[in-house]
Amino acid sequence: MNFSFLFILLLLVLGFTHKTLDISRRMLVVIVSILILLAISYNVKEKFQTGATTSAIEYTNCNRSEVCPEATNVRVTNLDGTGAFVNNDKIVNVKIEDPLLKIPRESFKNCTKLENVLITANITEIDSQAFVNCIELKKINIPDSVTEIGTFVFNSCNNLEEIEIPDNVTSIGMATFENVFNLRIINFSENSNLSIIHRRLFNHCRRLNSITIPDSVTEIYDLAFLDCHHLKIINFSENSNLRLIREKAFLHCVRLNSITIPDSVDTIGDQAFSIIPDWNDSGTKAPGNILNINLPDKFVNREDLTRIGINLENSELIVNGNGIDSIPSSPSTTTGLPGTTTANGT
Repeated sequence: MNFSFLFILLLLVLGFTHKTLDISRRMLVVIVSILILLAISYNVKEKFQTGATTSAIEYTNCNRSEVCPEATNVRVTNLDGTGAFVNNDKIVNVKIEDPLLKIPRESFKNCTKLENVLITANITEIDSQAFVNCIELKKINIPDSVTEIGTFVFNSCNNLEEIEIPDNVTSIGMATFENVFNLRIINFSENSNLSIIHRRLFNHCRRLNSITIPDSVTEIYDLAFLDCHHLKIINFSENSNLRLIREKAFLHCVRLNSITIPDSVDTIGDQAFSIIPDWNDSGTKAPGNILNINLPDKFVNREDLTRIGINLENSELIVNGNGIDSIPSSPSTTTGLPGTTTANGT
């Protein structure tokens, strides 16, 4: 047992049992004991907030691998150019503090043992590939001060399961969360300023179950959600500003069964919702999905919808919208099985 807690326990016992102490002094002992307990608790939490361990972590001040080649826990207040810790196979915990304002390109690229990153600095930018291929990374916080996240920043961080994107982020580069296979939760702030879901942003995020697209987003680029096999729910609000869903944006989202397109959308690209069913462990194909797409009334026999149903294998695309009479579909180019597209107009 921690000696600090034993000491506090002894104070409490003495405070209540010592016959020479009056009530006011006993109460003073109790209050002091409680304050000391709170201070100890806060100190433990401050030493490491990511939850990786309850024990104190001793950090080494360091700005690149050559300065501290054997360090496993580093405190960073400045970073010396591109790739400061690239290919480091020792670091486990990183704490990034003021006055650092930017995490440069490839700073922690291929840090294959890195598990936890705590950022307390008021950084404004995380540059391209900063944490790419940190395959053991489990926890990282993005401060409210960040406005820009570059390309491939968290690409192939396989063990990252959850991340919060704060209000001030206006740009997230291409393929930043690509191949983050275990990403289950991504939360955008309610007042998000993100404008574009970039190309391949969530490609192969196979554990992602649901996502709420911020109202500020105007475009979803091609292949943005390619192969998100567990994606079932895509939420838009009535205040969505989405205008464009590019081609193949949701290609192979085999468990997506319903989506309501916001009224603000003007264009949907080719094969945006094409589905090829998942494979079972036995090597045979799983049953096809039925995808309901609820469209705004403005879509009436639009040419840009004629290819939405291409490559539907054993699956059915149901398009709902006022005035829609028929949406042509094409047979599967993979197996020869016909894809089915049903139009439910009123």
